[in-house]
Amino acid sequence: MDSSLTGTLDARYARLSHYLTAVPGGLKAYPECLARRGVVEAVLNASPRFEDPAPPLVLELFTLPRVGWIPEAVFNATMLAMADRAGWSDAELFAWHRSLNRGLFRGPVYRAIMTFLNPLLLVKQGANRWQVFHSGTELEVRAEGERGAVGILRFPPRLFSPLLLRVYAEAFGAALETARSGRSTVELVEAGESSARFAARW
Repeated sequence: MDSSLTGTLDARYARLSHYLTAVPGGLKAYPECLARRGVVEAVLNASPRFEDPAPPLVLELFTLPRVGWIPEAVFNATMLAMADRAGWSDAELFAWHRSLNRGLFRGPVYRAIMTFLNPLLLVKQGANRWQVFHSGTELEVRAEGERGAVGILRFPPRLFSPLLLRVYAEAFGAALETARSGRSTVELVEAGESSARFAARW
């Protein structure tokens, strides 16, 4: 992707611009860190349909090839571009992402798996499941009692902003909901440049 197009972004794309300025190398950052095609497809397929003109960089992000693996930095930029283009607040982005993941986990691909999981089993398998969809980053999860867990996500510097980490907290929360936990919460309790800590309760 052409990182020089970053300069074509207008004021609507504040979160995208901030991310691309913060992550070393912009869209070319950390090519060893990847997201699986299915994750990218889920977001693009559920994205609002836009008819308004958009900067060239945004249009390029929305026409990503949907094969193989996508650089994590490019995927992160795509999510932020979508939220900025839609005019969503941060809270609206979090709610959209939780709803998206809730639907995925209850859909035909995951329903059979999630039906047989309880929260503790999901926590036990959390690190392996992260690696199925992400490469170059690491998630460590450990239970705390019978109704809680802590997750540590490790990644290269500034690959995930605090905003993006809160988006992932919603995805983790949706997974717990689906795993027969009933009411559950996942909070981002610490966000550093190269790691983040999440606390889950159900």
